[in-house]
Amino acid sequence: MKKTLIIISLLAFASTLWSQIPVANKKQINDFYKTTTLVVREDGIFSDFNVEIEQAMKKYWTATPYKFINMSEVEQYMRKPEYSLLMKTRIRYDAKDVTDVEYSFLTLVMGFGSAENITQLPDLCSFPLSYDKGDPNKYTFKLPTAVQFMQNHVALTRTDESLNTDNIIKYYNKNKTAFNDKTLYVLKEDLSSDVNSIAKIKKIYTGKVEIVTEEAIKKAINEGNKDIVYLHKVGPTMKSAKARCWKLVLSAADATLYYFDYHKITAKAPDGILESDFKSFKKMNR
Repeated sequence: MKKTLIIISLLAFASTLWSQIPVANKKQINDFYKTTTLVVREDGIFSDFNVEIEQAMKKYWTATPYKFINMSEVEQYMRKPEYSLLMKTRIRYDAKDVTDVEYSFLTLVMGFGSAENITQLPDLCSFPLSYDKGDPNKYTFKLPTAVQFMQNHVALTRTDESLNTDNIIKYYNKNKTAFNDKTLYVLKEDLSSDVNSIAKIKKIYTGKVEIVTEEAIKKAINEGNKDIVYLHKVGPTMKSAKARCWKLVLSAADATLYYFDYHKITAKAPDGILESDFKSFKKMNR
């Protein structure tokens, strides 16, 4: 299975059916800029997601006109190519990956006339938020980053036709050298036991790292702090040979993706950023 964040062969949007999500082609990427983007609210009047995504769209979204709709309205718009949809999706990796773990993604798709269901809409970009049973408070404050990243990614794939599912992660990971002069913010809970202190990290990585609170990351994002990058970790807090732990290092200022990887969770490779990740940063250091 290819390591791919943006073009994802994933499954199931609130469905028991397994089907692969199609990738948007060049024409659909260009046509996206002619659409109105429909931002799909979660059900529930007290949803923090709804509050945060509205604020993020208002502050950062410039690619297209947009408006908010409810989940019950998706059916009437999803087959109209003059619309794109930004929504939370619930997915698994593939049908052979038998596990109870599902993930929540923020997904941007195009309306498509012959789509029978949401999984057949062409995918422009998908961003991992959390494992499906995760606490929404752990990611809603990061929605400004997700919105900026997705908008930037679609613009990138529009202008650089050389990028595809085979090389997109390599393209982003070449940025590992670019955050050497920035401070990496991490949460204690996102560190594996081998790197769960600054002292342990310093033995293998000489860059600037701080173990901080969620409030510190939120503050850096809201202030657009150019000197801060942060770890966005997605994974369940249990040992599972099937579950995946996603690790992204992103700019607090403009959502530049500096690092992306994932590993399957085992007793030796638990949920969290690993010593091997920090070692890979060290190899790239000047």
